[in-house]
Amino acid sequence: MLYGSVDDSGIQYPMQMSQIVASMKETFEVPVLIDGKEYYSSFKMESTVTGPDVKNFVREATHVIRPSKNVSLFFRRPTIKFNFQFNTDIMQLKRDAEFILALVNKLELSVFGEKIPMGNPKFDEDLLDQLHGIIEAGQALEDVGCNILIPFKELTDNDRKQIDFLCEIKASRIHFNTDQKVFQYVWYFREKSWPIVVDLNETPVKIYGYVFNTMFRFSLGSPSGQTTETLPDDAYIVPNFLRTPPEILANLLSYDYESIYEQLDRTVYNEYTADDLNGMALNLIAAYDINKEKKLLDVAEEVLNHLSKALPEVIHYQINLCQIEVRKMGSLSEERLNRLDTLKIVADSLPEPENEEQANIKRVFYYCSAVVKGEIAEADLLYNELSDADKTGVDDWPIRALHLQLKDTIPFLTTEQADYIRIQQEKALAIVSNPEDSLYEPDEKERLTAARRLMREWEHAMKGK
Repeated sequence: MLYGSVDDSGIQYPMQMSQIVASMKETFEVPVLIDGKEYYSSFKMESTVTGPDVKNFVREATHVIRPSKNVSLFFRRPTIKFNFQFNTDIMQLKRDAEFILALVNKLELSVFGEKIPMGNPKFDEDLLDQLHGIIEAGQALEDVGCNILIPFKELTDNDRKQIDFLCEIKASRIHFNTDQKVFQYVWYFREKSWPIVVDLNETPVKIYGYVFNTMFRFSLGSPSGQTTETLPDDAYIVPNFLRTPPEILANLLSYDYESIYEQLDRTVYNEYTADDLNGMALNLIAAYDINKEKKLLDVAEEVLNHLSKALPEVIHYQINLCQIEVRKMGSLSEERLNRLDTLKIVADSLPEPENEEQANIKRVFYYCSAVVKGEIAEADLLYNELSDADKTGVDDWPIRALHLQLKDTIPFLTTEQADYIRIQQEKALAIVSNPEDSLYEPDEKERLTAARRLMREWEHAMKGK
């Protein structure tokens, strides 16, 4: 008796001598084409061959061609049938759906240089409708540069609604309350953000993801008094995410750092772009404070290093580099401290401010210096010296977030130490806020000197000295 295997179970069955069975599995690096277009560059094939003798094997062969995890093509001469399953993410499903719809339209495919007809198949119209929907969803995600790798079967109803909403935008079925024809919009998926550009000038509506799309080149408008004749065309090239808010940067669906650094390499760092680029670096630092993505600090550091080389006389780039280092390392290196002390000496040697605005700028610098050096008591005092307007501005900066964070890391103290610190702090702040207090000299510098002394005593107590 002859035994043989007819499936993947490994079980051996008795076979009639008149019915010879053979099976084969193999991967072929051969293209699968429809009407001359290549849809797959390789495929797996399982073949089962039966027949009364060797000469009839080919005539009795059944082949299952699997070019992807979703598509199975059953070929038994002279026709072919297909089976479609939703096993992968949308982007792979889109490619497979395009293949199946092309096959349905052409009714034949080519493999091994031979055309294989489908015969007279009957198609499941519901499946074809699903495939059209998959292509529409996949195209919308492709347009905005968003590759959602979640298997289709694992998408929730809400997930599908969010993807459908993107399709609705493309199909002009969403009304936006704006008179602009081209505008930015933030699309959300699973509460993660993805900024896009919506162009209502086109039909269907065009949508683009722009943050990591290097095909886009964002630039600033020319400053007053400058013309395209006086400056080169690329004088204002900046990253696409220049003005993306920190809360959006911190909550992106994914991060393409290769694209980010490519954009930084083509960015122009000069006096016209510097303020915006410094603001972008601050946004990146603030985004890190939200999601703790350390690579965002690396990007901010890269931008600030470029700015420091282009405009070495600007002090606040160094302050911002310092606050990045504190976030990364917990404190400043000796080299950075020395550099900061040098800047402080320069600031101290400057002439007395001519007006309150100049005085506040100097106070802000001293405040920021105290924060990055970890002199929390001094920073507290200097913050209270700022004008209300400057406080409002500083409150929105990452340096203020770092200040508050460092205050929250005060080591555990005994009740006696805590009470002493509270009293000293109250005394120091009273000196600043009550200049007419008869206990202290009315001279401002003397009052501030006394306050600083008390605050330093507080700081020493805090450190257990």
